[in-house]
Amino acid sequence: MTPAVVSETPWEAIVIVVEDNDCDLIFLSKHGRGGLSSLLLGSETHGVLTHSSIPVLVYRPPEVDASRRKAKERPGKRTGREPERARFSG
Repeated sequence: MTPAVVSETPWEAIVIVVEDNDCDLIFLSKHGRGGLSSLLLGSETHGVLTHSSIPVLVYRPPEVDASRRKAKERPGKRTGREPERARFSG
């Protein structure tokens, strides 16, 4: 296979190449980023998911889950496990 530029957007290039090569499945790995970076970088996966006529499998590696749990359990951050407390100002 010879490298070629088929599109300016990664998601569109993926869709074009797999359809031209009669692939049966597209396999993508989820990066696990949150916030603004997930909106920007996650848009490539979203583009493939919404524009491909070929099935897409998105995988999230176990280390992504582990790093997200550690980030949630840092001191000073709510883990989501404790009950919400009412806050009063004044």
